[in-house]
Amino acid sequence: MLGIALVLSGCYPSGSPPYGLKPNYIDFVRVNGIEYVAALMFTPGRALTDSDLGPEQFRVKQTIAGGGFAPDYNPVDGDAAFIPSGDPVYSVRGYSASFRLAARHDGKLRLYEADKNPKAKLGADLLDIGGKVKGIALLDRRDWQTVLARLEERSRIDALVRLVLDAPVEQSPRTGARISADNPVMLSFQLDDGTASLQGYDRVDGVLGRGIQVAGLFQTTVNELVLSVPTSSPVPGVVNLTRNYDLAHATYVTPKAQSPTITFVRDAFVVAVVAAALDADLPAHGATQPDLKTMVTFTFTDHIVALMYDAATETLTVVQPDHGLAVHAPPRFVELLRPR
Repeated sequence: MLGIALVLSGCYPSGSPPYGLKPNYIDFVRVNGIEYVAALMFTPGRALTDSDLGPEQFRVKQTIAGGGFAPDYNPVDGDAAFIPSGDPVYSVRGYSASFRLAARHDGKLRLYEADKNPKAKLGADLLDIGGKVKGIALLDRRDWQTVLARLEERSRIDALVRLVLDAPVEQSPRTGARISADNPVMLSFQLDDGTASLQGYDRVDGVLGRGIQVAGLFQTTVNELVLSVPTSSPVPGVVNLTRNYDLAHATYVTPKAQSPTITFVRDAFVVAVVAAALDADLPAHGATQPDLKTMVTFTFTDHIVALMYDAATETLTVVQPDHGLAVHAPPRFVELLRPR
């Protein structure tokens, strides 16, 4: 099941969503057994233009979003979330079609990169970036755009990319990265043509993107980049999460992260309920590694705010942006997460 939205049962009266609420999907397309996910529109690197389009690969058979499909529907080849049925999907010049595709919807040309490929054995089966990377940048997790540190020595970059391409791939479900104030990190592979490919990296387990197992020298280098970043400001004594991060104006909210596939709920009522529950002045302290069980993510047009909840201690840690702070979760928020 790809991209179905999850909703907190406690957000609606009697535990049921309003009449007519439909599942919302991430922006994906599937072909040849490979699931591609749209690159974030606000990431570093230039946007695609018509000159980047290669030959047409296929036409979308059916558009899933808004199509009345059951929540447990599993997409098949030719399915897309938002690309209209019958519209073309293209390869991207200079890249394997198993890595990148491009298509239009809502008046914009969008880049899609492979997220899940059951035939992938090595990193090269997911990322076609060999000999094409001019820089590797560590990005600020507050906006996924600001470069905190960067490698630009081509020989060193080529060696690191080769490690990625030769690394084994394991895409079976995993519990996810160990969340702390500085793990996982976001890396931008800045390519020769001006585009960029963003990949999350679990520094603890040495996992890049969707299952590329690359540790050793790559892991050491990323750790060096992290250590080169100036220390963040001290944690304030009191924090109001809703006001500090403007949570009430988010476009999406993910109340619970129970799947390795990112999901969103596009519903103003849900956003308002969760934001209101966090609208309180809460004593803050430095973050420690939380228990990876419940994530609440607010998604805006140009950034996200992610909160990790540890039920055992009722601690809420701000993991995105990386401000290294945590609070004791307010009772209204705890009640929303309590199983019904």
